[in-house]
Amino acid sequence: MKRCSKCILTEPAVPIGSDGVCLLCRSDDGTVKYKGEAALVELLERHRQMDRSRGSKYDCMVTVSGGKDSMYALYALVKRYGMKPLAFNYSQGFVEPQASENLERGVRVLGVDLVRNTDNALQHRYLRHNIMRLSTARPSQRRLVELLCTGCDSGYVDAAMRAADEHRISLIVQGGCPVEPFLRGYMTNDVRLIADSPRISLLLEELKEYIGNPGLFMDPRYPMNLRHMCYMKGLLSRFVPQRKSAHALERRHYFDYMPWDDHADLAELERELGWRRPPGRSVTMRFDCRLHILVDRFRIIYQGFSEKEAIFSSMVRKKMLTREQALARAEREMAEDEPLVDQVIQEVARTVGMEHRIGELRRLWHLAETPMPPPSR
Repeated sequence: MKRCSKCILTEPAVPIGSDGVCLLCRSDDGTVKYKGEAALVELLERHRQMDRSRGSKYDCMVTVSGGKDSMYALYALVKRYGMKPLAFNYSQGFVEPQASENLERGVRVLGVDLVRNTDNALQHRYLRHNIMRLSTARPSQRRLVELLCTGCDSGYVDAAMRAADEHRISLIVQGGCPVEPFLRGYMTNDVRLIADSPRISLLLEELKEYIGNPGLFMDPRYPMNLRHMCYMKGLLSRFVPQRKSAHALERRHYFDYMPWDDHADLAELERELGWRRPPGRSVTMRFDCRLHILVDRFRIIYQGFSEKEAIFSSMVRKKMLTREQALARAEREMAEDEPLVDQVIQEVARTVGMEHRIGELRRLWHLAETPMPPPSR
């Protein structure tokens, strides 16, 4: 197994040149640009005045999961910038108990109001469909991997926007790791697309995959599936009207403005809010939703690498981790996930009503031992 000499990804999932460097390392300039504290303060103050003039009792909304980054954004806005936010939480039903405990303790310590959205029947229906299709391990289903998290990616946003409208809030602040925008280009199942300029041949290839998989369009209420197409989404954003808030609503990421420091932020949360990792685990990323353990299984099957490996590789390119640190973290966290797989499969089956097909779900762990080759160009 040939591994990139700069990051931790391997062939055949990621093409590696004769110099030992993978395509992603060659195409990434390694920089993370922050807008700065002055821009953040201007944003917060503008929306604070706007919302108070409308009669809102809140200055903004912060979407929180109980994970490290979203909780730090909430903590910083309250303690550092004197904001009065409304905390908003969305759950598909797979919340890690420690994340829920972190969330409840954090809002209590900060004196912040919390609202939850648990209306996830539509997301559960999609999840049942997509998981069973993916468990067949057919290459034609590979784009469904990206849709396993549409409940949070799309449902979370829509639910938060509705709640913001209801409370006359004009700003939604999210946490998120600053390497996440860099993942979008190569977590759409074919990393080689990142190095290609948009071409009609690639667009036609994507359309062929979607037209050949009618399950992607199984409900007209969920056109968000199309947003996960690498090139089609650019065209759709021009011609498909986007849902608009009743107010001048903005969504911003805290770490687009302020530097993200994994260790320092974690230490501050542990000290000030009593934030904790799950018992017996070292993980601090992507643990708040236990469904991610299965998502990583599918990514390994269909892409050849997990989302954790993608994140840590991106952190190497951004000089946030050394290659050795990234390798150690990926190996340790994937090993920590292994004993939880069967438990998570049972939880998912029970939550979405798939107990009668649990045997098929258990195949996922074994399928991950033989990932598929990437599609040919």
